[in-house]
Amino acid sequence: MTDETTELETVSMPSEAAPVAPAAPAAPAPQGRRRWYAAIGVAALAIVAIVAVAILAGRGGIVAGAPDYLPATTVAYADVRLDMPGDQRDQLAQLLSRFPGFADQAAFESKLDDTFDRLLSQVGDGGYTYTGDVKPWFSGQVALAITSLPRFDMSNPSIPALGLIGVKDATTARTSIEGILDKARAQNARVSEEAFEGATLWTIEDPSARTPELGRAVVALTADMIVVGQDPAAVRASVTLGAKGGDTLARSSAFQEALKPLAEARLGTFYVDGAALKATLSAAVVGAATGIPGLDTALAAFPERIVGALRVEDGKVLAEVRSTLPDSAEVPADHASDLAGRVPATSLVYVEVHDVGQAIEGFVTQLKSMPGIGDLTEQLTPVEGILGTSLESFLDWVGDVAIVVGVEGDQPHGALVAQVRDTAVAGQRLGQLGALIQLAALDGSAGIQVTTSTHAGATITELRIDQVPGLAVAWALKGDTFVIGVGEGSVEAVLDVTEATSLGADARYRDALAAGGAATNSGILYIDLAATRTASEAFIPAAERARYDQEARPWLEPLDRLIAVYFQDGRDAVARTTLITQ
Repeated sequence: MTDETTELETVSMPSEAAPVAPAAPAAPAPQGRRRWYAAIGVAALAIVAIVAVAILAGRGGIVAGAPDYLPATTVAYADVRLDMPGDQRDQLAQLLSRFPGFADQAAFESKLDDTFDRLLSQVGDGGYTYTGDVKPWFSGQVALAITSLPRFDMSNPSIPALGLIGVKDATTARTSIEGILDKARAQNARVSEEAFEGATLWTIEDPSARTPELGRAVVALTADMIVVGQDPAAVRASVTLGAKGGDTLARSSAFQEALKPLAEARLGTFYVDGAALKATLSAAVVGAATGIPGLDTALAAFPERIVGALRVEDGKVLAEVRSTLPDSAEVPADHASDLAGRVPATSLVYVEVHDVGQAIEGFVTQLKSMPGIGDLTEQLTPVEGILGTSLESFLDWVGDVAIVVGVEGDQPHGALVAQVRDTAVAGQRLGQLGALIQLAALDGSAGIQVTTSTHAGATITELRIDQVPGLAVAWALKGDTFVIGVGEGSVEAVLDVTEATSLGADARYRDALAAGGAATNSGILYIDLAATRTASEAFIPAAERARYDQEARPWLEPLDRLIAVYFQDGRDAVARTTLITQ
């Protein structure tokens, strides 16, 4: 189709104003003038934020429409499915019913409409409403895409981004867009219109912008999509793909393969072309950073693609991120750890990481080989002589490690608990370290005090430094468990744990781990949100308690537990996070 261009309106600046292409940067425009330019972009973002819980928008089709408007070479893509595809409308309704004000589903839509109207009226000098300007034409799909890698030129920045908003009534959408354009003209913007591939394109230019690129927005309206961008060519290319098809992101085999492991019905999706990023990093970073140890290895292991999804299921919010490793990368080996059986069931926060000793050894080895570290390595030689081993090997006896945080009475406590691979080596290394600390303590000017005590058959060593009053670090080795914590109490709490009183035996933790779906893994993050809230309430000042009980607590009470599990699924490194409500 031949392009047809019609200049609708050009508003000239007053004679005393700076010209369109000033020799020096123009002064910032008044706030009022800026609002028109922010209206389209900010309104779109506001729509996403506002309507994110609009479960009554109706069930949409499973497939998102935005990828049909994007090139297969798109570097990054994210969408929000406010149309609630598949079972997500009912699932989200069930979840929200646990929060204040959402139990009565009959009044839910009118309540949301009123809230959205009040929030959206604050954008662009007021006058915008959700019910009047958005809801009649909005299909519920919103997407953002980076179609190519940005050009890092601060004098003339380029943002290769497109925003896409689904449309169910193009005629009504056009009326809303023209209302925004009228406000743009009233603020001295230049607006032009053209027909292109069956769509309408508007170009809005701010004469006061420092560069034409920074002051330009291009908006296209098709039968089912609004496309917003800064680059006219990118917007036209998007419209062409939507009208004629072709080599689109939706048809990309890499994109399709990345989405396969995800649930079809989801509230949001994001996708990153890791191979494209890797190619750019290899060209831009390696040449400038030659000699950095481990850089080549890191680039070789850079994910080929990264994909993530958000959905609601059975009162849980599920978020999953998958990073597909290249064939040349070494895939970490998952395993089940028994560390949860060594920490108290009363732990509020539990973080588990596997094979820490090996990771530290590899990191220190690479660090020592970095250019300019040679002198420092030589200075460490006497210390390593006293320790009886190299610095990188000093913790090779450490296996899996857990960090726990809890509260006993009104006292918070925290500890690091490690699985010991070799108890003899651990005892020797810790004894050498203890001897060094004792030697330093003999020098009274160092302000170091070391005491020992016995608890549950283990010797606890506690270190205090005069320059840090109130802080004591204690540690103990018992069998194949090493624990270091803040004060003796933290260490004693771990030493007192039995199988029955451990976190691993706690039903709430076990249920959360089952929801996470991978007992064999490479790491875990667990937070008992309900217990954390209860413990925190003890510290709320009496004067603030009534306000907390009325305004905050009803919204916090439904939040029960959160668990994130990291594991391998073939060549995919998976991070699966589950928010459990009650």
